[in-house]
Amino acid sequence: MLIGVADGPGVPYQDPTPEMRALEAKQKQRGQGLAITGVCLFAGGVLWGTSRWLTRRFSRRSVACAHSA
Repeated sequence: MLIGVADGPGVPYQDPTPEMRALEAKQKQRGQGLAITGVCLFAGGVLWGTSRWLTRRFSRRSVACAHSA
């Protein structure tokens, strides 16, 4: 809902005015920016989570190996 409020109303398909076309172009650009930001945040979260998981997994093994030696 917040993105819809920030983006504004849609453009009708039948006979839009030049002003409505300009609004549509602006909304499309804004939407693409939001999509790119969302993908970057998602990818960053996946990479962060994977690195944390790998770090914890291998640090436990190295600690366990050190104690058993």
